[in-house]
Amino acid sequence: MTDTTEYYGEGESVPSKALPSHLTESERHRVLTSERRRTTIDILHGMDCPIDLQELSRQVAVRETGDSDSEQVALTLHHLHLPLLDDLDLLEYEPKSTTVDWVQEAEVAAHSTK
Repeated sequence: MTDTTEYYGEGESVPSKALPSHLTESERHRVLTSERRRTTIDILHGMDCPIDLQELSRQVAVRETGDSDSEQVALTLHHLHLPLLDDLDLLEYEPKSTTVDWVQEAEVAAHSTK
């Protein structure tokens, strides 16, 4: 995969290196069609993980609205976005502990060979 930037929506971009090469084109589009998922990926890609759901939600809310009120963001991340990203091996999400950990490309390759 090249080290370019893909643009989705109005001014929204995700560095290509943030998405592992194991994703099909359909999966890439599914991930990137949601502004909230793009924001989440961008936040996680640039930080040391793991991160708590509440902190991630707060950061997403600030980027989306400029406000740190993140209750609704936490709900959609918990029930929709994080499980999807976990199913695609982009991150590891533990719903009981509400911990999110970004999965690096090398880790994805190791998981897929088991």
